[in-house]
Amino acid sequence: PNIVRYFGGGRSGGQQYFAMEYVPGGSVERLIKSKGRLPWEQALDILRQVALALEYAHGNGVIHRDLKPANLFFAGDGQVKLGDFGIARDSDATALTAAGK
Repeated sequence: PNIVRYFGGGRSGGQQYFAMEYVPGGSVERLIKSKGRLPWEQALDILRQVALALEYAHGNGVIHRDLKPANLFFAGDGQVKLGDFGIARDSDATALTAAGK
């Protein structure tokens, strides 16, 4: 529940695409930029939800590798969702990037 849903993808007119769940509430980065420092209770709630997302991803062999406020999104109900798995890594796969790259 704390990961943005991926519905599929393909190729059209020479362009690759993928379809994801629409998450209307903006990002944690945007919230921090507009309001400044968050109250500790809100920060703790966000972190708890991110931990649930990471627990699920790691339990399924996926390492996100780009955890930052810009990749944390608010659903309309206040739920936090982790998105942008663009550089994620399968924990069973060989390394795709080298150190310093």
